[in-house]
Amino acid sequence: MGFGAVFLSTKRNRGILKRHSPSAAWRISHDKNKEYRGAAVSLQGLPVYPVVYNFIEDPTLPGTALVVTDPADLKPDREWVKFVAEKIDLPADGSRVQFPYRIEIPKDGEPGTHLISLVFRTLPPQIEGERTTVAVGTNVAANIFLKVSGATIDAITPQLRVGAFAKRDETLSPSEQAKNFVDKKLFFKPPVDFLVAIQNNGNTHQKPDGNIKIYNDLFGSTADQVSVNRDNKIILPGSTRTFLTDSFGHGFMFGKFRAKLTMIYGNPLRDVSDEVEFWIIPVVELLITLGVLLLLVIMLIIWRKIAKRRLEAKEKQKEDEMRKTLRQEIERSITKKKPQQKKPKEKKKPEPQKKPLQERGAPVTKPAKTQTTSSKKSVNVPPQSAAAPKGKPGAIPQKPNAAPKKPKQPPEQKPS
Repeated sequence: MGFGAVFLSTKRNRGILKRHSPSAAWRISHDKNKEYRGAAVSLQGLPVYPVVYNFIEDPTLPGTALVVTDPADLKPDREWVKFVAEKIDLPADGSRVQFPYRIEIPKDGEPGTHLISLVFRTLPPQIEGERTTVAVGTNVAANIFLKVSGATIDAITPQLRVGAFAKRDETLSPSEQAKNFVDKKLFFKPPVDFLVAIQNNGNTHQKPDGNIKIYNDLFGSTADQVSVNRDNKIILPGSTRTFLTDSFGHGFMFGKFRAKLTMIYGNPLRDVSDEVEFWIIPVVELLITLGVLLLLVIMLIIWRKIAKRRLEAKEKQKEDEMRKTLRQEIERSITKKKPQQKKPKEKKKPEPQKKPLQERGAPVTKPAKTQTTSSKKSVNVPPQSAAAPKGKPGAIPQKPNAAPKKPKQPPEQKPS
């Protein structure tokens, strides 16, 4: 058996149930940070009648509790809650009022989470036979997640989606915004949006908590981390809830990324994960970068060619100077080794020979030698005959035989 109490403020109360269809059901949001459906009302000086119902998640609007008042849809667990009083008059001064109740769980109570809604209304219920109906008036509800121990099942299945919102409206619920979500695996620029859908496959309500870690597989680093369900929202048994996260990425980003979702839930705590891969390729920035790099490469090639030509010209000039210097040194060494040769004298042209007098027909006379005072004896040379000796034509005339010369005698030595 358990005990509890509901505190009601007589001034202003939120969480007003609003009848939305002829069927016996009301909607109420059980999110703490969201505005409840319905208008705030004042209950000062009014009588309040408590009644117990069940609630489920609205299938048309996930994240919103749907209070079921139709007896055909009610469950036996609502009979476990008993109020001490069936009516209480709220004071007119606006002070808080304690409304106690007790919970009696049978031995054969089903383990798991039981969804019970405590409704406080300003009009008494109408009894028609065994059915109890609620008159339309001012109603305030408080939802209870009653967890019965035993063979409970804690199981959730997460699904991580990566993409972008075609239209993002923060005033809409996550389930409504999910209709505008477009799955993508290739992005030309950040940001990147994530959408997490978690299905509760167990029989207990869960408040999973986790994050998404984004890794850059191209550079092998952790790029960022975003939180999931930071408000500790509840996922009812057998239902699926959608969670929005912060966007990822800004500025220039490039590479292959991997997003890993890790959620922690249950008692004892356990984790479950899911991951997706995506690419960010900034085409415009890459084209500009590649264009600049290509221009730099072309300029570098041109500069290298110009520098190479200048270097080749300098090397050729240096090589020519070395050859010239080497040639001069070789010529100098050869000049030093060889003696200077005299210039050959010019040969005189031979004078034409005169014909002998015999051929011309003139007498040839030979001048007589003068006598000298030397000890040599003078010898008379007879004159040659005027007639030239006959010989062969063209023969060179020869001189007549002269008297043989006497050998020179040594000078006489005078006696001393």
